[in-house]
Amino acid sequence: MVKLPYAVYVLRMFTIRKQKQNVNMNEAAIIQKAIVQLEQNTGILFKWLEKGPEELDGRIEFRYNKRKYDAYVEVKAELRNHQLPALLRHRESYQPLIVIAEYIFPKIKEELREQNIGYFETSGNIYFKEGDIFLWLDGQKTAPVETVKAGRAFTKTGLKLIFHFLLNENLVNMTYREIARATGIGFGNINGYFGPKYTTYFTPKDTNHFGVKYTSFC
Repeated sequence: MVKLPYAVYVLRMFTIRKQKQNVNMNEAAIIQKAIVQLEQNTGILFKWLEKGPEELDGRIEFRYNKRKYDAYVEVKAELRNHQLPALLRHRESYQPLIVIAEYIFPKIKEELREQNIGYFETSGNIYFKEGDIFLWLDGQKTAPVETVKAGRAFTKTGLKLIFHFLLNENLVNMTYREIARATGIGFGNINGYFGPKYTTYFTPKDTNHFGVKYTSFC
């Protein structure tokens, strides 16, 4: 069985299409960490939606008291004052609007609340006020987000290969030469992507809630 590269796991985990949306892997890590922490802190389940306007990074959906809510999302590693005017412009066209960030300074949080712009932090802090719902949790300490390196898998050829694996899971049972014939990618490239440096693969040992089984990552 062919060992799957780390990028296949990442694409399935976030279901964010890198080429279609303006979300890079580090931003995707911020989104994922914020959602996981918020679910632990609030008990609310959040779902990332890949479809959104070009100007923003996507949308998020959640249910609270048997009602469904969704909001437009802008993702920032660390929100700064000079970025506020752009957010205010987005708010005019897209409401409700939420900023998902690793960290937001207290004074900027205050400005966001005054402008009725919601925010999520990777620590699990949240502010969201829309209609009959008002969520506000603060004081949670923020842990640093690990940088995710895209590596070779996100070259043009690497993305093409990942795309074929997502379309046809039977490729994992093929030899390198069979994969090359099925995908139209050169055998040398196939061997390069599935060399010994990639150690992420499917085993029955561990399974996460996204349905991907793995033992380790590169």
